[in-house]
Amino acid sequence: MDVALSRTSKAAPHGEAVWREADFWKLKAIVEHALPITATHVSPHNHSSSGNLTVVTLGFRALRIPGSRRMSAKKRKETLRLLDELCRKHGRSHPPSVIEAGKPELKPTLARSVAVVANYKLPASNAATTTVRKNPFFKKNAESWAADTLLMRGSNYEVALIQRGEDLQVHFRSKGMYKSKSAAEDAVLFQAVLDAIGFCYGFNPWPQRRQQWREERQVLDLVSVPQRLPRTIYAPFDEGLGQSGPPPILLVTRFFNKRSALSRKISEFLFLFRQAGDEPVHFQVQTLAFCSLFEGFVHLLFDELNLEDKIHRNDASFGAFVAERNRLVSDLRARGKAGDTASTRLAGLVSNADAFRVKDKFKALCEVFGLDYIKMQPHFDAWYEERNPLMHGTWSSSRDNDFANQASIAGAINILLLKVMGYRGRVVAALFGPEKYRDI
Repeated sequence: MDVALSRTSKAAPHGEAVWREADFWKLKAIVEHALPITATHVSPHNHSSSGNLTVVTLGFRALRIPGSRRMSAKKRKETLRLLDELCRKHGRSHPPSVIEAGKPELKPTLARSVAVVANYKLPASNAATTTVRKNPFFKKNAESWAADTLLMRGSNYEVALIQRGEDLQVHFRSKGMYKSKSAAEDAVLFQAVLDAIGFCYGFNPWPQRRQQWREERQVLDLVSVPQRLPRTIYAPFDEGLGQSGPPPILLVTRFFNKRSALSRKISEFLFLFRQAGDEPVHFQVQTLAFCSLFEGFVHLLFDELNLEDKIHRNDASFGAFVAERNRLVSDLRARGKAGDTASTRLAGLVSNADAFRVKDKFKALCEVFGLDYIKMQPHFDAWYEERNPLMHGTWSSSRDNDFANQASIAGAINILLLKVMGYRGRVVAALFGPEKYRDI
């Protein structure tokens, strides 16, 4: 944004070259004498002077357009009509503001949101838009049909992905007995919808524009600069699966809407996964990142599900390993105290030896989630084959199985993610493998 300063105004100092959180500015302005806007995380990118005119170029994360405080008469009438319709549907003949003795008050919330994802194509469709044109000369209706919509209906809300030109629109609207405490709660749910869509189709769900209404009062209008969305080809669902049925966006939405510690960690994990798998990233760098992410994710799930005690109960060999490790560490430390520095160093290494290898943890996760380990083992073998050379500095030219291994590692990550979310069905197991699709 270019801001022209008046003769009496001075440009603020730029400050440090690297900006911390506290260094950013807040912006409040009126555009074209009528439209108020606000922005946070504003910073100066450049400034130039010509004569008495100084122009400062400001960078910002997003612009917020304050919503209207009062709805129009037409919107109010439509809102009352929808509320009355909901009352009749649930056996109430009077407005919901009247409370019957002994019966709870019925106050369904009317909420809707729209996000525009710039330069993204609809990945699959199950509905169409029919456009009717009337011509006064021919007196005929001309119809055109476009499969441009993916519609998913839940019990309390519905979601639609609609292609509009080069952009994808994500629509959310409440229905039935949908209730929420505030507009902030509606926003959290809609963000969970965006997170679910981003996971199912492998892109970072950063909208160019996001709007929100509650009881037909606009409470949010946020605009940001269009950008190319980081995305990965390793999404758990593709166009082929989309034709047989919509992906489990509503199921995944419920998981992200919990806002639990695990769901927040997985949201951040998926951001890293998509960034690592983005097209401009070099292939071997992608594989190295996938190997690290796979290993970290296995450790995370193993700890979150508290599987250590269960394995100890089912297999005594792990307990025996711990006992022997502790005995060796005790002996080595005793030698170290006697002056043997090599034993002290060796005691530090042995004490960090974990009873559970990545393979043990991965196998335990497959058992908990009801996954066939015989089918899942090639995913682990692909990780093992790629991880060790890259981690230990053995870089080589490309091999015939590089693409298959990378796809298998990414497929394992997606499968484990879906099982955490409670999904059962068909997924993309290995994009470049002999078994591309699999039921899990």
